[in-house]
Amino acid sequence: MSITSTGIASGLDIESLVTQLVSAEGAVESNRLTRSEAKFQAKLSAYGTLKGALSTFQTAIATAGDPESFQGKTATSSAPDSLTMTAGNDALVGEYDVNVSQLATKHSLYGGAYASESTVVGTGTLNFTLGTTTYNSSGDTYSFSQKADSTPVSISIDSSNNTLLGVRDAINAADAGVSASIVNDGSYYRLIMTAQDTGTENSLQVNVTDSDGNLTDGSGLSELNFNATTRQSTQLNAAQNAAFTINGLAVSSASNTVTTALSDVTLTLGAVTSSSVKLTVDNDLNTASNAVNNFVAGYNNLTEMINNLTAYSAVSQSGSLLTGDATTRTLQSGLRNILNQVVTEATGGHQTLAALGITTKVADGTLEVDSSKLNTALTSDQIGVGQVFSRLGSSNTNTLNFVSSTSSTEAGTYAVVFDGSSGTINGIAASVDGNVLTGPVGSSVEGLKVEVVGGATGNIGTISFADGLSSRLDSLIDGLLADDGLLDARSDGLEVSIDDIKEQRLDLDARLLKIEARYRSQFLGMETLLSSLQSTSNFLSVAMQQFPEPLSFKK
Repeated sequence: MSITSTGIASGLDIESLVTQLVSAEGAVESNRLTRSEAKFQAKLSAYGTLKGALSTFQTAIATAGDPESFQGKTATSSAPDSLTMTAGNDALVGEYDVNVSQLATKHSLYGGAYASESTVVGTGTLNFTLGTTTYNSSGDTYSFSQKADSTPVSISIDSSNNTLLGVRDAINAADAGVSASIVNDGSYYRLIMTAQDTGTENSLQVNVTDSDGNLTDGSGLSELNFNATTRQSTQLNAAQNAAFTINGLAVSSASNTVTTALSDVTLTLGAVTSSSVKLTVDNDLNTASNAVNNFVAGYNNLTEMINNLTAYSAVSQSGSLLTGDATTRTLQSGLRNILNQVVTEATGGHQTLAALGITTKVADGTLEVDSSKLNTALTSDQIGVGQVFSRLGSSNTNTLNFVSSTSSTEAGTYAVVFDGSSGTINGIAASVDGNVLTGPVGSSVEGLKVEVVGGATGNIGTISFADGLSSRLDSLIDGLLADDGLLDARSDGLEVSIDDIKEQRLDLDARLLKIEARYRSQFLGMETLLSSLQSTSNFLSVAMQQFPEPLSFKK
């Protein structure tokens, strides 16, 4: 007879006994695996935290490594409602007194007197030409000179577009340098024709070919004529240039947005001024200072995180997740080595972080900034400070500007020679585009782009090009974060160890299943034996009951 439920014969809780025995059998090994897996997982998480901190630091590195952070200029105006200014990187630091006597205006005409927008104007051809109008002293006649590089535009007006609305839309669709609109002056509808651009060279001349054959009768399409011979249209505003002075020098501009008066400066004229407006161009020290301080803050955040991951407690005599970790030590050593390097091409005597007032705290390895020393360095040589951090060039003359570089450009100081059509950088023939020279591929000055200004020729000057600390730090971190880098290799190794733990758990589970089966088999044998003994006992008890009671003898 087979026993299918353990504990029936013995009355013991066999299921509980088997569970406890199996659990006890695997407890030591299971706990060891759990501890090992937790340790590997914690280290893997620590490396993930380290990777994230490095990526965050790279953002601060990128800002400090951007030449724009140290090339910027600020521009201020004492009367921004009348005159504003923006300055590019190549603008010269200085102050300018500006007086605006006249704003640039657009030439504007109106023609006709119509009962409604649907009134038929006439048919024929409208011809628009842009140019300069010169009036005689009385203003009743003028001569017209066509604008260079402009082409007259002819617009056909027929029965499909001969209404006032149709003429307006035809003009606006023609790209003739003129825009048209309709205005009701309270009595009539008028066609307003306005040059799209300001300035005397954008004056309008309107020549009409009228289908009625008469260009002077003031009817039909000829009502829009405005030229030296016939002027049926009426001038609303004459075209004029802006007129102003810069430090007493008279300047004229066709536009109220002036980009040619001062190098890399845009002036926006908003109103005629009654007194001198002071414009100031200065170095953008705030942006540069913020870039440096953000760099320091980014490095300190990274350092503090590494300190936490590698700390050792003398009290508890225990380390942290990455205490003694070789990869982390390599990272720290690499970072400190770069931060202590000298950028020999940087100008102004600022070739190290220490020269900028940035030093390392002995206690924890973080950086601290002497703001006064940094500001003094920025004020005296903003570009030189930038060269400590970024790939940036500086010039020893106002007739030569650094424009840009590539990752192939080597650090160094290079002489520039230019004859107006050809030139060299470091004695190497450069490609020339106008006044911009670019170093050729394969040379030490590959990708170095410089600009000659002011029409200078001959030995223009020198460019000192520095490869600052940011690119070096970026390369170090890129190597660590690369798919085949140190951190990736360490993380991969930990993941392999975690996978091995999982395999060991599977092996342990298989062994415990066999142990459980053995215990069950043993208990099954015990139950079978007990059941057999109980059956024998029961049989004997029944058999004994069949015997008569023994006789009782009395004495």
